[in-house]
Amino acid sequence: MNRDLPSIHIIIADSGDGGNFSQPYIASKFPMLSFEYFKVDAVENDNDYFPKLEEALARVRTKYLLLADDDDFFFMEAAATLCKFLDDNGDYIGARGSSLTLHLYKPTTTKKNLCHGEYYYAFYNPTKSIESNSSLERVRYFTENISKLDLYNNWYSIWRSDEFREILSRIFNSGFSDPRFAEVMLHLTAIYRGKIKCIEEDWYIRQEGTSMLSSMIEEDEKFIRNWIVNDEFSAAKNYIYKICEAESTYTRDKLIEYFGIWIRDFIVGKSSPETNYIQRVLKKILLPIYLKITAVKIFRIPINILLLILRSARLIPASWARKRILLPSLEEHILR
Repeated sequence: MNRDLPSIHIIIADSGDGGNFSQPYIASKFPMLSFEYFKVDAVENDNDYFPKLEEALARVRTKYLLLADDDDFFFMEAAATLCKFLDDNGDYIGARGSSLTLHLYKPTTTKKNLCHGEYYYAFYNPTKSIESNSSLERVRYFTENISKLDLYNNWYSIWRSDEFREILSRIFNSGFSDPRFAEVMLHLTAIYRGKIKCIEEDWYIRQEGTSMLSSMIEEDEKFIRNWIVNDEFSAAKNYIYKICEAESTYTRDKLIEYFGIWIRDFIVGKSSPETNYIQRVLKKILLPIYLKITAVKIFRIPINILLLILRSARLIPASWARKRILLPSLEEHILR
C-alpha cells in the first residue's frame, strides 16, 4: 500500500502502550505514507470504543473513509474501483468487496480462534449487495440475513465520510450503553439511508480471536439482564423514531419489527456457557440417534432387495420380506 497508493491518507489513533511506535518511527519506515498520528486513552471496556472512533473520524477530511483496527487487513488494490463506483452512484452509501476469515488452531488443543497456531482454516464470506430501492426492504433483508450472509462485514465498506460521521454522532448521543446495539443501529441507519454495493474482488481478510472488543462482548454472559436494566430497548425505540420522524407510523413500526428480527437472531446465536451446555447435551443424545437412523436408511434398499431374492428362491417365508414387518423392528432394535 505504501508503494502503490500514496494518495491515501491514514489517521492512526493509537491506544497502545507506546514502545517504538510513534510518528517519527512511522515516518522513517514509510516515507511515502500520508498519515496523521495521535494518542488516545486505552480501550478499557466495550463502551470506550465508539467515543474514540468518533474522535478519530472528526479528523477525516476526505470524501470517503474506511475503518481498520489492528487485526484488519485490506487488499487496497480494489479501493479505486470502489471509490469510482460511489462517485458514479449517489444512492449508495458504501461499497466493499469479498472477505475471508482465518481461524488458527493447534492439533494439541481444542481451543478455537488462537492468536498463534500451526494450522489454519479459512471461510470465504459471500458478497451480497443490498440494492433495493425501498429503504424498508433493504433493512428487512439486512436483519433477516445478517448472520447467514455475515452482513456484519458491511462495517468494512468504504463509506461516504459525511454521512457516516453524521450517523455515528446520532448514535453516540442516543443513550446506548451496549456497543452491540450501537453497532447494529449504525448498520440499520446506513442501510435505511442508502444502498451497499459488494463487488467480486478480494477486499478484506481477518483473523478470528484477535479483537479485544469482541472478546469483552463475548465474555458478557448477562447481556439480556443488562439490556433490561439499562433500558436499551427504549433507547432503540427512541432512536428509530428520531431517524424517521418525518415518516409514517407504519415505517417506524416496521423498522422496530426488523430490529426485533436482529434481537431474535442475536439471542438464538449467542454463545454462552448455558447455551453451550445445552448444545453439548443435545448433541450427545441426538447425534448417535441420527447416525443410527441414517445407517438404517442407507441399508434399507439393499436389505429389501436381498429379502426379495431370498423370498423368490423360497428360502424364507414371504412375510419376512415385507418392509413393514422387518425394517421397523430393525430400527427399533438399533435405537434401543
